[in-house]
Amino acid sequence: MLVGAILLCGLAVGQIFVRVLRLPRITGFVAAGLVLGPGALGLLDQTMLGQLSIFVDISLGLILFELGRRLDLRWFTHDRWLFSHNGRLHDWATARKALGAQAADVPDTRVGVDSALLFGLALARWQAGEPLAVGLAGAARDVLAHGGGRLTMLASDGRAVAGVVVGEPMHLLATPDGTVIASEPHDDDPGWREVADLTAVHVGADGLTETPIEELA
Repeated sequence: MLVGAILLCGLAVGQIFVRVLRLPRITGFVAAGLVLGPGALGLLDQTMLGQLSIFVDISLGLILFELGRRLDLRWFTHDRWLFSHNGRLHDWATARKALGAQAADVPDTRVGVDSALLFGLALARWQAGEPLAVGLAGAARDVLAHGGGRLTMLASDGRAVAGVVVGEPMHLLATPDGTVIASEPHDDDPGWREVADLTAVHVGADGLTETPIEELA
């Protein structure tokens, strides 16, 4: 009876997170486990968890299935633009309230994660005609003015690649064959170097440029 009630509670919390908070159901499952587990209410203690190991394994499998089902490698794409974000917004609620109306409204910007807001802000600028790096820099400045965060971003429009470095590392490797951009060096090549914080990089037909984001308008 207790096990059934706990499972129903977890499902209910997951549904609340989806419908009320607009967060993934898996986040609600984790929150319910933290509250019901040994660290809080103690309804699930270590002894009970050991006795119910088969149910724990099944639950983990279902959670991983849910997570895998929601993994979509097409996130943060629209038209010819591709976008990624390394970091997190310090105050997503404040930034979303202040900047949400400025963000482009396309399916990939409606995903319930903070990176979607950054993508929407950059995409709106690109759709208005701003160059790739300028759009990223503008999105970074917007969020820095409304709570800030670690806002390192990378984007491509099919012709060039641009990135901005805000709080999380970005490294470059320039070779005769081209330029590699990565969060961390993936080999021991001595040519790798870290891009300075608050810098925008652009790699296109004219080569590599690096510019402080406050100089891009």
